[in-house]
Amino acid sequence: MRGSPSTDPRRLPRRGFTLIEIMIALVVIVLLAAVAYPAYTAAIAKNRRAEGVAAIAAVQLAQERWRSSNDTYSSTHDDTNKKFTDLNVSSVSSPEGYYNLAISGADEVGYIVTATAVRGKAQGSDTNCVRLQIEVRRAIVTYRSGAASGSLDASNQHKCWNR
Repeated sequence: MRGSPSTDPRRLPRRGFTLIEIMIALVVIVLLAAVAYPAYTAAIAKNRRAEGVAAIAAVQLAQERWRSSNDTYSSTHDDTNKKFTDLNVSSVSSPEGYYNLAISGADEVGYIVTATAVRGKAQGSDTNCVRLQIEVRRAIVTYRSGAASGSLDASNQHKCWNR
């Protein structure tokens, strides 16, 4: 007589997962990760870009305060102390250090502020938005952005300026 049904190995319920089930689950996880990772890195780059935009806005605000009491906009910065001396802006880089700031073309009618992503930091790989620039001329504001080299493009502003 054979063993009772409770001890017969063919009649016992299976436990665990088969190799095929594990492989299917693994494939689903890899596909989800392949979709989620680029979206995650794009969100992080956009967040860091907002830091550069905020740093430019701080300089823009300081420029307008300076201009209200002076004949021209300020272009001076102290490389030794890493700050814009006339503007009372404490740093020539963004708060987390992902962007370096520079002022150029300052005169009585306007100025240009450029934020350039620091090479070697994560934001340096934000290919199309490595440089963010705002130009103020006669109360007209122009937003530009671009890669590390080449000209800056005003048509790319919506992607890089989060507007």
